[in-house]
Amino acid sequence: MFLAGLPRAAARRLAFALGYSYFAPPGLSLCGLAPAKVTTALGQPEYSGSSNAFRSVQGKDIVITEDSEYFLPMQSRRKSGQAAVAALSFLLCAILVGCGPSKTYPKDAVFTERAQLAEFTTNFVTVRVALESDAQGKPLLRATFTPERADFHLYSKELPENGMGGIGRPTSFKMSSVEGVRAAGPLFADVEPHNLVESSGERLPVYPDGPVTLRLPLKLSPNRADSVPITFSYMACRTKGVCKNPTSKTITVVIPKS
Repeated sequence: MFLAGLPRAAARRLAFALGYSYFAPPGLSLCGLAPAKVTTALGQPEYSGSSNAFRSVQGKDIVITEDSEYFLPMQSRRKSGQAAVAALSFLLCAILVGCGPSKTYPKDAVFTERAQLAEFTTNFVTVRVALESDAQGKPLLRATFTPERADFHLYSKELPENGMGGIGRPTSFKMSSVEGVRAAGPLFADVEPHNLVESSGERLPVYPDGPVTLRLPLKLSPNRADSVPITFSYMACRTKGVCKNPTSKTITVVIPKS
């Protein structure tokens, strides 16, 4: 299994489909190879050198893709015929799409709100949607997810669609395909996730307690559609307490043309 040549998002999803757990620090590029230094879950260095490499950890394959980015097999996820088909389909898609340019931002990037688009509250979380622009005037779609209590957290956007072992839901949003509106880069968050160990031993990536803001760079054509359906996903939980129901909600927003 070789993931180093894939875009970062493609590598993540393919790894999950094949039953691998994903770990990556902030600040990684989307494409290309970089020196890598990998440690196991026990914190022992296992490899230092080119990211174009593999190493066995306690009899398991470890896949190195970019600087300090790696995948470890998850005990609770095993390859199945369905997962293999999904993985091969996604790999084919990634190969066809390739590793083209996309818009990314540094942590200290400044964004300006251009218009408030929508707001709703469902299952203990308020979601506010807005259109923003970056320092060069390029548009972004912003969604801020705010739990109603400060001691509740949301799960990472990298979580699989149905959680891990049925636990959790990704904090994310996806636009439906409409004429003249498309993503110009990857979805990114304003905070970094950390691993939360469940009673089952499952490690789930969650954001710190409190609100999370996600942004998606956009490419808008002058003659675009007037409205865009967007589907939001999330689930709010208290670390040692109750979880609210998972949410998948679709709303339609109007993106102004001026």
